[in-house]
Amino acid sequence: MDEIKDLMKNKVVEAPAPPPTEIKKSTFDKKAEERRRKQRLLFAAVAVVAVLIAAVGGYTVFRFLTPAKTKIARGAAGGRAGNSLNGISLKPNHVIVVRLGIDVPVYDDTDPGPLTQDDLLKGATYYDENTNKPGTGNAVIFAHSAVSSEHDAPFGKIGDGDMKVGDEVVVTDAAKNKYVFIVKEINTIEATDFSVVRPLGEGDPAILTLITCIAPDYPKDKRIAVIANLKT
Repeated sequence: MDEIKDLMKNKVVEAPAPPPTEIKKSTFDKKAEERRRKQRLLFAAVAVVAVLIAAVGGYTVFRFLTPAKTKIARGAAGGRAGNSLNGISLKPNHVIVVRLGIDVPVYDDTDPGPLTQDDLLKGATYYDENTNKPGTGNAVIFAHSAVSSEHDAPFGKIGDGDMKVGDEVVVTDAAKNKYVFIVKEINTIEATDFSVVRPLGEGDPAILTLITCIAPDYPKDKRIAVIANLKT
């Protein structure tokens, strides 16, 4: 009996093992977490694409709803800085707007009747045989503001709305005589409005009329008409 008591006293009772500090994930849990990670990446990519689409769509709507900046420019102040002809070699039959970097030939339409599309494909051209006399009456010059065959968008800057009231426009004739005009109006007109090409009355001060299409949409039924007075 004493021996049994001694054995009981000397028996070592082992403490229970502590629970594991990290529970290993099952294969099912790993797959579920991977699916959630892929879903988060997919949602993030969809969100980025949605933002880009919204931005592009918003800009398109803005451009559609916002009138071209050239539609009404009457009264806008144009600075005289940069209008100097210093350093520019004058050439015959040219129209020059120094501030806009325009210096293109004007084709002298001497054929009877108004200009044709073939005339416009050459570049800037007088409206007809009666408007090709700068410095007298109403000198009317048409040109594309988009690409044309021989001269790349002669009036592109005008169509973009960069011309301002107060700008100087210089026109030379075949003998290199120089006529300086000051822009007084920039109007949007109907394509069928030919009042701007009308001849002036006897004794009326000479003017210059520049006509082109409106950028960026180039509506077929609208035009820009720049009216400038001869500088005296």
